[in-house]
Formats: sequence, C-alpha cells, structure tokens
Amino acid sequence: MSLRLRSSQLHPTTLVGKGCVTAFFFVFLAMGLAFTGAMVYFLYEHAVTRMWAETACTIASSRVAIREEKSNAYWFKVTYAYQAGGRGRTSQSYRRGYSGSSDHADAARLVERYAEETKAVCFVNPSDPGEAVLEHAPLWVGLFILIPLVFVAVGAGGLYSTWRRGRRKKRADGSAAPEPISAAAGKPVSPWFLVLFCGVFFAIGTAVFVPMFVLPVLQVQAAKSWMETPCTIDKSRVKPHRSDDGTTYSVDVLYTYEFNGTRHRSSRYSFETGSSSGRASKKAVVDALPEGKATVCYVDPDDPKEAVLNRELTAGTWFGLIPLVFVLVGMVGMFFSARSALRRGAEPAADAAMGMVPLREAAGAPPGPVTLKAAGSPLGKLIGLLFFAVFWNGIVSVFVWEVVKGWSGGKPNWFLTLFLVPFVLIGLGAVGGVLSQVLALFNPRPRLVVTPGAASPGGLVQVRWEFRGSTGRIDTLAIVLEGREEARYRRGTSTYTDTEVFATLPIVEVSDRRDMVAGEGAVTLPADTMHTFKASNNKILWRLKVNGDIRMWPDVKEEFEFEVLPAPVGEGRRG
Repeated sequence: MSLRLRSSQLHPTTLVGKGCVTAFFFVFLAMGLAFTGAMVYFLYEHAVTRMWAETACTIASSRVAIREEKSNAYWFKVTYAYQAGGRGRTSQSYRRGYSGSSDHADAARLVERYAEETKAVCFVNPSDPGEAVLEHAPLWVGLFILIPLVFVAVGAGGLYSTWRRGRRKKRADGSAAPEPISAAAGKPVSPWFLVLFCGVFFAIGTAVFVPMFVLPVLQVQAAKSWMETPCTIDKSRVKPHRSDDGTTYSVDVLYTYEFNGTRHRSSRYSFETGSSSGRASKKAVVDALPEGKATVCYVDPDDPKEAVLNRELTAGTWFGLIPLVFVLVGMVGMFFSARSALRRGAEPAADAAMGMVPLREAAGAPPGPVTLKAAGSPLGKLIGLLFFAVFWNGIVSVFVWEVVKGWSGGKPNWFLTLFLVPFVLIGLGAVGGVLSQVLALFNPRPRLVVTPGAASPGGLVQVRWEFRGSTGRIDTLAIVLEGREEARYRRGTSTYTDTEVFATLPIVEVSDRRDMVAGEGAVTLPADTMHTFKASNNKILWRLKVNGDIRMWPDVKEEFEFEVLPAPVGEGRRG
C-alpha cells in the first residue's frame, strides 16, 4: 500500500511566507547569539582569575561603605598589600564582577572575614602583577547560558527547516521528483532530547522560583524563632530603581541593634526580594519607620548579623509563584517525554521490520455489541488547553509587564511592543479556547454502541446512539465513519504530521430534535479499504465522528475509535 499525502499546511510555500518565517526565527537566533556571546565573555573574564598565582597578602583596611545612589548600596571596601614582580604592591579589588550587595549583612561578613591586619591569600595576574583579587567569582552562574542557547536552537532549527524543506531530487528530464515517504518519514526527534529540552525549562524555573519564593517562605518560618531585640532606625526612605523600562521602588532602611554585647547594623526590612511598582505602599512603610525611631527587630541567635524588621510574608512575595509555571511545564514535559521514550523502546521488533502492526487478528474480533470509548473527554481537552494557556501567557506576561512599565514611565520600547503582538494574540486565542471548552462541558454527551465491535472490509457495522443531557439545543446531528491516514516525518530538525481523509461514510443525519435523543443506523465498509494499523511513523485510523450543531454555543464534537480488522485469509481485497 502506498500512502497518499498532501503538502503540509504548516509550511510556508511562497517567498513572502518564507520571508516572514525567516525574520521571525532570525530574531530568535540573533538574540540568542548576542546573549550567548555576552555570557561567554563574562564567564571567561571571571574564570581566568583561577589561573592566577596564589600569593600571601596582608589586609591593610576593610569596612562597609555605603553608596546611596546604587541599587547594591553596601560595598565591601578593602585594601591589601602583597609582593609581586620584585616589589610591594596594593590592591582594592575583592573579586572581578563584585558590585556590592543590597544587604548590609553580606558586606559586614566580608569585613569580619578580612579584618584589618590579618593574613590572607590573594591571586595575582602574572601578566600584570599590579592586578589582584581576594576571591574567585563563582562559576555556577554559567548555567544561565542555557537560556540564550534555547533561543539559538529555536532560531537555527527554524531557519534550517524553513529553507531546507521542499527540496526534491531531479528526474532525468530535469523535473522535480516527489519525495518518497520512506525518505520523508525519517526517524523523529528522540523523546530523550525532549526530556533534555523540558529539563532546561525545569532548571530555569527552579533557579528563579527557589530564590524568589521558596527561600523567602523558609526564611519567614525560620524567623519565627528569632529573638525580639530593641533597635533604632538610622535611615528610612523609599528607594527608586530606574531603568529603561520604568521605575520600581523598594523600602530602604538601616537600623542599629545590640546583641550579646556587640553592636550590629542591618538593612533588611522583610524577606521579599527585589523591587516592584507601587510607591504608595512603600511610602506607608517608611512613614511608620522615621529616622531615630526606637522599635524592635528580630535577630538570628546563630548569626547575629542576620536581622529583620518584618518577619511576615509580604504581598510582593507571591509574585515569586510566576516561575512555578516553568517548573510545572518542565516536570510534565519530562514525564511525558520519558514515558514516550520508554514506550517507544518497548515497541515490537515487527514494527521496525514491517513498518506496521495490525491491532488484532480477524479471529479476535468481538461479535458485539460493544460500547465505544470517546477518544477524548471535554474535561481532558479543557485541562490541556488550560495548561497551554497558563504556560504561554505566563511566559508572555513577563515581557508584557516590561512593555507596560516602559509605556507608563514615558519610555516606550517600540521594538519589544511590536515583537510581542503575535505572541499576545496567540495567548488571547488560547484564553478564548479555554472559555469555549468550559461552555462545552455543559453539552449533551453521546454514547455509541456498535455491532460488531470490530469489522473487516466489506462488513456491515450497526451503530446505536443515545445522548445524556439536553438534546433540545442541538439543531442538526450527523454521525459518520471516517478513515484517515497519518504520516509523521522529519525535515531538518522539525517533525511534522500529514493527515489525509480517504473515506467518509455517512451513517445518519437528522434535524428533528425528537430523533436525536436515541436512534440507530448502519454502514457497509468498502471491500477494498484498508484495515487499521499503527506504526511509529504511519497510521491508518478509523473514527466514528459525532457532530451536533448548536447555535451560539460550542458544538458537540466527539470522536470514537473504531477498529477495522484485516480481511480474513483467502478473501483479500476485491477490485
């Protein structure tokens, strides 16, 4: 049997279509390459210090410096002396890339570690002995290079697929020969690759979700046992954080307290991370904590440098749940991809050898009647659509928020705004699909009983139906038996599925509502038709389709899988 395939409707065939798709994927590739290059350079600049010479040094001075104009206002200011290149030298560099901290305690710990007049070890640049650092930069941040690499993969794969597809071998006369299915239906993308791809989403989501939500929640719980301690407010203000996308705000406080006879300072108001819009709420907090006010803070007895004024969960902490979308998508994707990989590995050897696996032998056909099971429930479809809508809009909303901040701050980003338009439209379409599927939950549900439970070509199939729910809203009801071919193949790095309906056999069509509640019909299968089979890349499927048109409401659309068995041995195909 030869499969008859139509050209995939997913591929642009015109020059204009290819140009639009090319521009779309080129943006992904360009952005990915730019960010990847920047991160590679960043990692190189920070990793190179690990090859510098280890040298003894002496700390000359160290203190916490406050830079009010910076987001990371608390700076570990250090000076140390060392010998290199035959003479004494000094350096004030703690480590490459160090930009201070928003938490006073971080800088205070460094002052304690590198106290004045203590001996330490620094690392000296052999090609420039005047350059030295006290510590190496951490390399774990290099994991974030996976983010732009995803953009590179999507862009490069899309461009390759766009311009490679449609290529055909030439006949002797110079005309294009059709591409055979054996060549097009190559091995699809490995599910284990999809496991890895979804694992990137899981890793990125976890890397953001943990510090934004999990750690603050754990810190709030731990702070319940911290000791209440008197403190005095030294500084209190609403701190603006300006960027090209607008201005956000945070509570900027500094207070002094004494614990076990030692004086400490802290800048932590709550365990919320980052800054956000909404100046009024921060102003209310600052007004309640004027400079010089005596109040109480909560101090960690195991680490007295850790203190907090508000040990409750704040409203901003709940925004940390947004990355949970990436975590859930990654987990679900890894689970189903791994399950698909394991199932594919368990396929019988006959599938690879013959390219098809009949579902059952003719002798195993149930005489019937058999109640068919719907291919998918409305609730299952709703969950799938809801999952996609949450995933898609969760990602897009992050960028939309940046656009909104830019416009509200008088600095619109036109490029990002135009770039997001198609993504927003897809998100709105997904939301509309969810709402439509919610309404479909209230549709009447069909139940089909067939006799026999499976038939051979040339056989008679009797179908009885009945509805649960109100059928009075259905205008017309049609039941057909449909046969279709599906072929999955790979072009470049992308996998596609072509579908062609080769048989549509009407069973019943009624418009009288009194006849819709229940009834029966029959159909004879063509003697020369193909039986059901399923293989890795090719399938012949038969479905009983129930279509009920409802005015101003989602229609009833249900499919029930029906099995057509091979013709009994000796009969074969006729015609």
